[in-house]
Amino acid sequence: MKVAQLMTRRVPAVREDVPVREFVRALYQESPGTSGLPVVDPEGHVVGFISERDVIEAALPDYLDLLQSEAIWPEVEQFSQKLREVAEEPVRSYMRTDVVKVTEEEDDLYVAELMIRRGLKALPVVDAEGRLTGLVRRIDLLKGML
Repeated sequence: MKVAQLMTRRVPAVREDVPVREFVRALYQESPGTSGLPVVDPEGHVVGFISERDVIEAALPDYLDLLQSEAIWPEVEQFSQKLREVAEEPVRSYMRTDVVKVTEEEDDLYVAELMIRRGLKALPVVDAEGRLTGLVRRIDLLKGML
């Protein structure tokens, strides 16, 4: 099956200059069940990707490692304060620019393997010019394969 048959076409995306707070709002309100969003330039070209994890790591770089260890956890207030600071920064400060992208013509098995190998939950789908046309998530692949 091709990605075009599985992907979500109406995907919110954010621009590099929007505050992280706006990314979190868009993710929560417009794309529930998705852990990250593509970052696009004014012409719609995918220039990055930002996820919940990127924001958490920006607030406390070692926080996720601490949660998985038996070490002392950081103060909740310290984490909250840092999140409030990060919230006003532009998305470009925390997005990943080494974005793995796929086209609508890619096969589902190839995309599933790519996601597993790279540990990704979602991939932007782009046209021949690199403009965003949608998003394919792991759940989209599972639903399509069952």
